Amino acid sequence: MQVATCCMCVIVVQVLLFCEDLLQTYGDMKDPRDGEGGVSQHALAAKVEVYEGAESVLLPCRVGFLLEDTTVTWSRPDLDPSTIHRWHEDRDEPEGQNMRYRGRTAMRANEADPKDLSLTLSKPELSDTGSYDCIISKQKDVLKLTDIELQVKVGMLEVEVTEGSEFIQLPCQTTSLLPADTTVEWSRSEPIPMIVHVFLNSSAELPKKQDEFFCGRTRMHEDSLKTGDLSLTLKYPSERDNGHYVCTINTGTDMLKQKVALQHVKKPFPTWATAFLSIMAISLVAGGGFVAYFWYYFKMVSTMEVDEGGESVQLQFKTTPNLPVGATVAWRRSRLGFKPITVHEYSNGESKPGAKYTDRTEMVEDPLTSGDLSLTLRRPRRRDSGIYICTLCRGKVVLDEKRLRLEVKVPQVKVSEGVDAVLPWRTWIPPTEKATVEWSRHEPWPMIVHVYQSGSSCLEKQTWLYRGRTKMEDEDPRKNRNLSLVLHEPTVLDSGEYTCTIKEEERVVRTKSLRLHIRDFNHISDDEENGEKTPLIRYRGPQSV
Repeated sequence: MQVATCCMCVIVVQVLLFCEDLLQTYGDMKDPRDGEGGVSQHALAAKVEVYEGAESVLLPCRVGFLLEDTTVTWSRPDLDPSTIHRWHEDRDEPEGQNMRYRGRTAMRANEADPKDLSLTLSKPELSDTGSYDCIISKQKDVLKLTDIELQVKVGMLEVEVTEGSEFIQLPCQTTSLLPADTTVEWSRSEPIPMIVHVFLNSSAELPKKQDEFFCGRTRMHEDSLKTGDLSLTLKYPSERDNGHYVCTINTGTDMLKQKVALQHVKKPFPTWATAFLSIMAISLVAGGGFVAYFWYYFKMVSTMEVDEGGESVQLQFKTTPNLPVGATVAWRRSRLGFKPITVHEYSNGESKPGAKYTDRTEMVEDPLTSGDLSLTLRRPRRRDSGIYICTLCRGKVVLDEKRLRLEVKVPQVKVSEGVDAVLPWRTWIPPTEKATVEWSRHEPWPMIVHVYQSGSSCLEKQTWLYRGRTKMEDEDPRKNRNLSLVLHEPTVLDSGEYTCTIKEEERVVRTKSLRLHIRDFNHISDDEENGEKTPLIRYRGPQSV
């Protein structure tokens, strides 16, 4: 009986010691080197995070006892083969290791601590994201120590290019073995999403269409899939190329991404230019004309102003005559934050307007012979404002270029208080019989000023503030194409912007805006003080008070 009791005590002690070892193993999981090298480790959640492109990442695993004749295996269950690294008796066993991790794993970096079974993974990639198990086995006994969740985040490289550089390379490298049907796509996510370049080694499917802004300016090496160097060369970089670029590698089963931020840096102002500016500043008193010429020379962009609704405006560009045969002329409009759009093109003797300028643009018959590349824009609108760029090219070589700033302003109507005001609009195309003509205001609150529909005015739709004070100037606006509005006895409160809209079945056909300025009859304007009179729209003669 005593012998049996002693045996039971020994068994209980051994079980307690084994449990203590397990508790110590899980209690020591947090690595003392946690937080170094850009790696974020959370011991409680058994999660490790690292940015792609880092030098290495440590997957922690510790035991509370010394290992003898034991095999340590790091595995990833979602792969085949699943073995990431195997270690036995102070040496690595590469047999059965997944080829994706060949040459990138190491154990026992700290020889002074034999209880440290952590795995070092070099150059982590996006495809390394997953669950990793640390398992020890001895003969038939297998014990799973830790379950590490590795998250590889997309890192962003920053690349700067100096103004005037002929090209810039956006880096993207991978150590993974890429199959022959891998697709590489370079895109720009900011400020406007665009397809920059598509590398398709196989003709199984058609690639996405490259954005015209990057046509002829991008290139990749032909053996990119073999070398793993998927970098993109961008020619003639400018400030408009700034943004975030993404290299997406699609192998069919895996999707890898690399982000690159491109920043265009202007050249520092030359020393000689600084000295020249100093001399010009000193000579400002003696010769202001030199300073004006200097400013005009560097500004380079002339400004044209035109009222909305005018018949036409000409954007002038005259260069040398007898230009090379086969040269092309392209007019484009650029606005801050928007993609440049084509206004007009001349190529191979054919002149055609852009998609958004149909029947509104025109060039001379033979601009290459005469050297007159001017563009006539009919019926300018406010949304036509912007910088217009005319580029003369022969192939990919730019022969000449000119920039013009066009500002289309809202026409103003000035009239004294109490004098009938006419808001003029004579349209080129008469509205249809079913069309509705609506004059409205949006300030200080939305108001319906006047509505003309089916041959008569609809007074019931009119805002009460304008009842009995408005009428169409022409008795038959549709026939005479005169949509002008007469406003009786205007006051200072009637000043503001008025919009005339032609609608057909709730569809807006055309619009025009005018700004009405009502002058207080007690106020003398600066023009009148200088002896200049602002012409009035109407004068009804003296009125009784």
